This record gives sequence, C-alpha cells and structure tokens, in this order.
Amino acid sequence: MILAREFFGLNLIAVIDLLLSNEIEVLCKASNLKKILSLGIKAEKGDSVKLTYMQAKFVSQNLIVECKCIYCDKVFKQKIRRREHFINDCCYNKKCIQKNNEFKFELKHGKGIKNPGQIKEVREKIENTCQKRFGASSPFGSKDVIKKREQNNLKKYGKKNVGSLPETREKIKNTCQKRYGTDSVFQAREVKEKISNTLKNRYGSNITNVSQIPEVRKKINNTLIENSEGTNINTSKEQKHIKDLINGFLNYKIGRKRIDIVRLDLMIAYEVDGRGHFAYSKNEDFEKQELEREELIFKAGFKLVRIVFDLEILSDEKMLKLISYCNTYLLSCNERKIIVDLRNNTITTSKTFDLKRVIQ
Repeated sequence: MILAREFFGLNLIAVIDLLLSNEIEVLCKASNLKKILSLGIKAEKGDSVKLTYMQAKFVSQNLIVECKCIYCDKVFKQKIRRREHFINDCCYNKKCIQKNNEFKFELKHGKGIKNPGQIKEVREKIENTCQKRFGASSPFGSKDVIKKREQNNLKKYGKKNVGSLPETREKIKNTCQKRYGTDSVFQAREVKEKISNTLKNRYGSNITNVSQIPEVRKKINNTLIENSEGTNINTSKEQKHIKDLINGFLNYKIGRKRIDIVRLDLMIAYEVDGRGHFAYSKNEDFEKQELEREELIFKAGFKLVRIVFDLEILSDEKMLKLISYCNTYLLSCNERKIIVDLRNNTITTSKTFDLKRVIQ
C-alpha cells in the first residue's frame, strides 16, 4: 500500500517507482481495451492482465483495489477514484474519515487548522451573519431560539434544560467514564490540554482560563451587577427569578451576612443553592460560615427555606406551589428550617418525603 504521507519530501521519480511496484489484475472489457492496448500490452477482450497502479489509474478510475487503512489498519476494498479523493488509504469508518479530512485540511490551510471554524476569516464571517440574523454571535445565543428550546423541553420533559434530568445526567456520566475514565468531560486530561492550547493560540500564552479574557470578564461582571440590582453581590439568575416570583427582597443584609432573598411580611428567608454553591461545600471553613449564616437568620427572627438544585429550578407554577407549601408549613409549626432538594426531588423537615406530593 502506498500512503500519501510517505510522498512528502520525495522527488517525483521516487514516487512513481513506489507506485510501479504495485500490480493490479484487470479484466479486459470493451470499455477499457483501447487504453490497455495503448500502453503497449497485447491483450484481447476477456483476457486478464496485470497493471501497475499508475497504469490501472489511466485505464479506469472505477477499478477496485485492496488497501489498508492508515488509521485503524483495516484491510478493505475501494475504487481508485475514491482513493485519489481521500489522498490517504482511509476506510469507511466515520472516525477514520474525520481524521483524514482533518489531515487534508491541514495540507491546504496550514498546521493546526483542522476545520473551517478555525480559520479566522471564516469565524468572523459566521459571527457577522449570526449577528445580522439572530442578534448574537451564535444561533444558540438568540433569545427567540433559547425561548423556543425551553418551551419544547417543558412540553416533552417538564424541565427547561434536558441536562438537569437524572437519566440524562447518568447517561452523560456513563459515556464520560467509558471514553475518558472521568465523570465529566472537563476532568479529562486530553480535553483540559486541548482547551488550554486553544486559548493560548487564540488569545496568547498568558491566557489559561476563559475568565482571563478581558471581554469575557467584562461580560461576567456586567451580568453579576445586572442580577444583583446594584448591590454588587454575586447573584445567580435563579436567585433573581425566585425573588421576582415571590416579590421578596434580594441580598438582604442581616448582621455581617447577606441573605439571598427574604419576605419581611412573613419573616421567612430563602437561600438558593445551585451548582456554584457546592463547588465550595467540601471546605470546612465554608460549612462553618453556612452554619453561622443560619444562626444569624434564626436570631433575627426569620425562618429558613433552603432551595437546593443542580442545573435549573422547576417551572414557575411548580416553584410557586413549593414555596407556598413551605411558607404555610413554617408559619403553622415550631420548625425553623425546611430544605427543598430539587436534585433528589425531596422535602426535608423533621422527616423527608417526595416533593411530587406537593407539586402534583
């Protein structure tokens, strides 16, 4: 088998010598007999003749040759026409074809450029087109597209984000374990290296994290300020959304601490704990601070509803039902705290039960 990778650096005569060493058996037909005779080979219709690869290529590109894939070592058959198109001997496996296409793209556009999206001019053109059509650098950033996707997900799955479904999370985890040996794709060593290399190539050797890019950092700060309603306290969109739902106060100060949301008319505080909250939950100092925060809440005369979630909260209707239940429960007994765990679909007071009993 002759591999295109072997040709680089060789002169043309050496390449032809390599090709001439391959013999291909060809059946003489009415369609190819004239070309075979023009090569100086004596033959008649129905005869079988042996030709070199270059001769066979001249006679017909529809001839089938046996090859060995350079990516997976599989022996397979293909037409000369396909072999010439793919440059390398590449089988019909999708992954092998993808690798070969990346190789061809690198030959044409330079080392490290494996797809059109990595070409600066193409990327700029895509972003400009998306800005005109959707008002965002990507179709997925369009408010209309996001709203439509959330509505479809609510109809099908009962949640805005499919990724928050337990079965989806379990499937993602299992796939990552099979491919990378980790629970998340971002924990995989090769993915971390690829992200780091991409950031360095695009933004310079000093950039090792997306948040170090000035435009991204500015956008993060603007979002936090917008969500916090001028208090400059880190505020998630879920905190702000729940505050609007129940008409509460955001980032209410009690002593030295800021409480996510409070209802002063009911004297109930609401702590909204998302994925970012649990990034620090294994830290002993953090746990200590959380206990101090709860004690401050209770000493100030408030009762506490702690809402725990992973990727997203429930629909507005279900959240209002849950919060209304929690309010009624706390105001009608001596309990000081209730935990609503949307990850495990449970409500915990002095006992734990399924929250579906409340929202159905």
